[in-house]
Amino acid sequence: MVPPPSPFRMVFRSFERFEFDEKKNAEVLEARAFDLGYVTQMFPGYVLERRDTRVISETRFQVIREVLGEDFVLVYTMCKGACRVITAWEAEWNERQFWYEYTR
Repeated sequence: MVPPPSPFRMVFRSFERFEFDEKKNAEVLEARAFDLGYVTQMFPGYVLERRDTRVISETRFQVIREVLGEDFVLVYTMCKGACRVITAWEAEWNERQFWYEYTR
C-alpha cells in the first residue's frame, strides 16, 4: 500500500548544477513543448515542495512554481551535489490551486 502524499510546504531552493537524462528530455520536449532545462528557471526561488512518498530507490521531491506566467510541476532528486531533474509537466488544476493558495 502506498502511503498518502506528504503535504506541500513553501521552501527556498537554489542549486548550483542541474542534470537530466537527454532521452527523457527529448521525450518531454516532444510531448509537452518545453524541455527540462526550461523549467529549471524556477530555481533559485520559493517553491511549493513535498517529498514523494512512493517506494523508490531514491528520495524524490515534487515542486510547484510559476515560470514566466505558466505553472509547472517538477520532480527532482539530488545526485552527487547536482539537482537531477526527473520530469516536469504543466500544472494541473489542483496543482495550480495549491500554488495560488500559498502565493496570492
